[in-house]
Amino acid sequence: MKILFSAQCIILGLLIFAYGCKKNAALQLNENLPTEEENPPEKEVPAAHPIRVFMHVGGVSFEEDKVNNEDVFFPTRQAHNKPDIQNEAVNLDGIFTLHTQLNPVANNFPVRNASFAAHAEESAFTKAVVNTGDLHKKIKYKVVVFDAFGKFVTQKDYVYATENKGGGIGLKSATKYTFIAFSVNSPDELPSLDFSDRTMETLENAQLNNLTGTADFLYFKKEIILSKDSIQKLKINFKHKFSQLTFIINTARTGYMIKDVPSMVASNCNVASVQLATGKLVAGSAQAGIDVKFNGSQASTLTSLPIFINPDKEGKSNLNITRISIGPYSFRNISIFKNLTFKPGTKYTLQVNIDNPDDVILKYKNYPAVQINGKIWMQHNLGADYNADPEIQRLAVHGDYYQWGRNVPFCNGGSIVDDSKWLISYNRQPNCWNIGTEERPEKSAKHDPCPAGYRVPTETEVKHLVENTVISNIGKFEDKIKNYSAAKVLTSKRNSKVKIYFPVQGNFSYYAANTNIEPLYRADGVTKRGEMTFLWTSTSTKERPVSDFEFEENNAYWSSDNTSRAPFKCMGFNIRCIAE
Repeated sequence: MKILFSAQCIILGLLIFAYGCKKNAALQLNENLPTEEENPPEKEVPAAHPIRVFMHVGGVSFEEDKVNNEDVFFPTRQAHNKPDIQNEAVNLDGIFTLHTQLNPVANNFPVRNASFAAHAEESAFTKAVVNTGDLHKKIKYKVVVFDAFGKFVTQKDYVYATENKGGGIGLKSATKYTFIAFSVNSPDELPSLDFSDRTMETLENAQLNNLTGTADFLYFKKEIILSKDSIQKLKINFKHKFSQLTFIINTARTGYMIKDVPSMVASNCNVASVQLATGKLVAGSAQAGIDVKFNGSQASTLTSLPIFINPDKEGKSNLNITRISIGPYSFRNISIFKNLTFKPGTKYTLQVNIDNPDDVILKYKNYPAVQINGKIWMQHNLGADYNADPEIQRLAVHGDYYQWGRNVPFCNGGSIVDDSKWLISYNRQPNCWNIGTEERPEKSAKHDPCPAGYRVPTETEVKHLVENTVISNIGKFEDKIKNYSAAKVLTSKRNSKVKIYFPVQGNFSYYAANTNIEPLYRADGVTKRGEMTFLWTSTSTKERPVSDFEFEENNAYWSSDNTSRAPFKCMGFNIRCIAE
């Protein structure tokens, strides 16, 4: 019995061992089989079926175009969201200063015509706004479709705002497509699709050739997997691919209007090609100028019609003013920008501010004054009431009368007959008022009658004043003893707000006594008041002992004394002082 029990135990142990080995082997076999989590049940892919896709144009915007966050026009340059503002200053023959600034402008930004210097931060480039205002009525555009492998599927032409009339494009649902739309914003013209390799009509080879360099090229691209809906709508938001440029010319600071329509030219490549996959523009080599057209003339601010720029392969263009007239001046062939850089798809304004801060109204050495062509002149004749408004002609603005070379007047502006301070001597030295030279005048402290900081001007300085101003008249020109209404007005050619007034005071003359007994010459009363202006200069030479400048109603000229008219120095004229 005992032996039988032991044998049974041994057999049971062997059976248990054999079962365990079998289980382990099964486990090892199953280790490499995928689990249910690793192989979820396949989702049912919807079957592709025919659908129609209709087009709808949402609008157009200006915005830097990037593909995969890279600049598609200048691949070697780092892309940025705020194109640099570009500035330039040009001197116009020493008469005006022309300040130019190229500003990138977002669609939701107003075009500014104020001084750009104080508001540079306002030109920050912000995200463009899509709108339909830049789209012409019934423009043509083309839609091209490629499949998921880039193979050409179909193309269709549309007319903006009439898309439903042409029907949609027949495609398949649950399928990935690339849609590209393009236009030149024209109801008449539409570029044709071309392929660089006709045997392989793919997106990679698709291109547009001979695109006009002044066209408003619009571009749109979208990759999409179509839904199962039988009718679908694709919204197209175009982007401008060329840069748009608007000129604004402002002469307000000069006080003058732009007399005629200015002529401006921007250098531009005649043609461009387009890589359809990216919308990248490739400029042609031939260049020509674009004429810039302006709305109107005879205004201090003119705004041009916008133009589209196709710069060279480096994105650069030159801008020139071929002709412009400002007040009494005309200028030609002004290069305002060389190698100006444009970013594609960006809207710009080119602000041109013309001014000359040199010509201003000011107070100098406590006297009312004007600065014209870099020289400061008193606003009143010497001896007048310096608190009186020089624009209002009356007795108060009439200055004293001086004999040449003297530092005191012999009568005031309202005098009629006064010889109590009149000197009969005319043998005064040539350097009485200028101990320097004509080119480098120097005040004679002993004889010059002008206040501190001022002196009697030279003939050259008065000539320059006349040359840099426009002469006009106010009041009634009539020779009468008490006519204080007339004046000659010299208006700065750079700034029409800057004016200098010369009352028509006449002069105090002399007469010959017709006797050999001294004095040979005697004072006469005032003459030509209301008819002529006489201004002394400090210029005096041996050949020309004295010179003065004279105004009549319709004339202005120099009157130079010579040795036969030496008593000329005895006459009483006015003095207008210039700053030292």
